Amino acid sequence: MAASRYPLVLTDQERAMLEDTWPLDLITSNERQPLEVFTPTAFAAQVLLADHLEDVVVFRNGEQALGIAREDCLPEWVSDCLEHAKDPSGASVLKFLRRAVEHPESKLLKANVEFTTSSGIQKEAKVPRRSRSRSRSRSVGDRAQVTTSRSRSRSRSRSRSRSRSPVQGFVQDDEDPRCLAPRLRAVEAKLEAGDAKEADLYVCELRRIKSIKQPPPFPVPHPCALLGARKTKTLRKKQVADALGDLARWTLSWDTQDDGVFVGGRGAGKGLHVDQVLWSNVGHNYTGYKLLATWAPGQISTKLHDTMLDSVFTPPLKQDQLDALRQASRIVLLRPGDVFLMSGGVAHATLTVGSEELNLTAYESVVTLNPRHARHFLRSGDRKGEYATERGGMPRRELEDFKDSTIDALEALAIAPQPDFRTARFPVTDADAAAFRSVLRDHLAATIELLDGEDRFYRKHLPPRLLAYLRAPAPEPLSGPSEIVELPRYRPPPRQTWRRY
Repeated sequence: MAASRYPLVLTDQERAMLEDTWPLDLITSNERQPLEVFTPTAFAAQVLLADHLEDVVVFRNGEQALGIAREDCLPEWVSDCLEHAKDPSGASVLKFLRRAVEHPESKLLKANVEFTTSSGIQKEAKVPRRSRSRSRSRSVGDRAQVTTSRSRSRSRSRSRSRSRSPVQGFVQDDEDPRCLAPRLRAVEAKLEAGDAKEADLYVCELRRIKSIKQPPPFPVPHPCALLGARKTKTLRKKQVADALGDLARWTLSWDTQDDGVFVGGRGAGKGLHVDQVLWSNVGHNYTGYKLLATWAPGQISTKLHDTMLDSVFTPPLKQDQLDALRQASRIVLLRPGDVFLMSGGVAHATLTVGSEELNLTAYESVVTLNPRHARHFLRSGDRKGEYATERGGMPRRELEDFKDSTIDALEALAIAPQPDFRTARFPVTDADAAAFRSVLRDHLAATIELLDGEDRFYRKHLPPRLLAYLRAPAPEPLSGPSEIVELPRYRPPPRQTWRRY
């Protein structure tokens, strides 16, 4: 569906905000601007169908049209913390955290609070620990909460990892050592020791410690972990997936279980990295302004990840950071209310700009049915080649568990192979609905052929019901104009499709 690139038009306030950040000629470069869409249907089409591996798609102020406005998503206590963090000298993450721990909800939440070292590398302010004990941790596959997956994995037992009890004074008797208060004390200790600066603090992956049941507001006749059996650690009341309703099910994975909220002030950001799995990210920029840089997939991203991992692009920039930004495929200014799509499987970095309020952004990871993205996802965990990274990848067993959860998503498509467009939080015309069904089916068939041909795990576990659905004749699309049909379509060669069956 129509998505176009436009020159970046800055207000005087935004231009002043961007001074002394990244080079303005790179920020305003026409060739580095994102694709923009203007309707919810167009955004949904870009997320589910289009190839964005080397691009960023932005729906400016899209939260309103998608029915997921800030007040509908963020709890009141989060808004209170954001308001309390405002300061004449600049909004403060430290004030945000100190206010947050005053709320009872903070005992149920966890986050990584990061700071920047003197060498410009981002580190986590960890709670000091000492004596060893045994603890249980959940793998990605365990989050799926779908019984069908248990028979596929070689072992569904929870992995056990070594942990150490916190040093006395950092965790009180009535606190979970993972909650926010011990993290705040660890940060304050770093600040007092001079190991960290307040302006560099960045909150990552803010979410619940334990999952809660949060089913969708519509009936679902299938065991999809995304919807019908959803357990989630999100602190939000609504996610971008909720805006798409049942349409969001038409992916290999849309992680609503472990979405992350990130909070930063002017000059702070997330250091350069490639995500642990080569997936995409759907983001919702609730408050504040942020610069996002992304690089091309493959060799360029892998080299940057290996040589500049966790390097924070805070001005004044070093020469290697300037050189890296000049190689960036996209440099995007995100404004309050923007909803966006990017690949997390490429090198990317962010920088908060503007001091009036904190930047708060949430991300949901997605693996779409677009065959190019599915093939890119299959390169996750490579030990050699242009996608092999030395650090930061998901452990092999967890990656297999993640693949296991994508089989659950395919099972759900087999059980209910027709998306229910009535569940979206925006109207979908009959013509667009027919086009969605047609193109999604083509993408699904091509991706199944790809998974079957290139990955042993999928070849063994593809749901027979889904294969039967794809062997059946495709329904004829309804007549009527729809720009969705203009998107590239992927069809497997008919002679080869399902040859094993």
